[in-house]
Amino acid sequence: MKLVTWRPLSDMDGFFENLIDLGTGGSFNQRSMKTGVPVPKVDIFEKNGSLVVKADIPGVAKENIDISITKDALTIKGEIRKEEELREEDYYSLERQSGTFIRTIPITHAVETGKATASYENGVLEIILPKKEKAKPKTITVTGN
Repeated sequence: MKLVTWRPLSDMDGFFENLIDLGTGGSFNQRSMKTGVPVPKVDIFEKNGSLVVKADIPGVAKENIDISITKDALTIKGEIRKEEELREEDYYSLERQSGTFIRTIPITHAVETGKATASYENGVLEIILPKKEKAKPKTITVTGN
């Protein structure tokens, strides 16, 4: 006999999270609507003239992380893989999820995409995006009579 914990409001939580996502462009995204896999939480801040993005993605192998950047968005894709395959009927509880996630973060500053770096340690992905120097005003000397 399979034991299942009844949580009558859990489906409503997902409904409201997805509804908030649709209205906010994904800024409160908790789970990928396609896979149900949790989407990484991120911190974004400025440090030493660079934008820094830190994302919590525990359980993801470094080889399963893809990062892409355009002039206005940073996209983090990854895959959480199951460590072992068991038959569904062998589980007493199945809370950890596996699957593919994607998180796209708008970039509001001009950054040097070619100088971006990323590191991954203890389940935390850190991406450093050096900001472009702002165009400095140039003084033009007027010559003539």
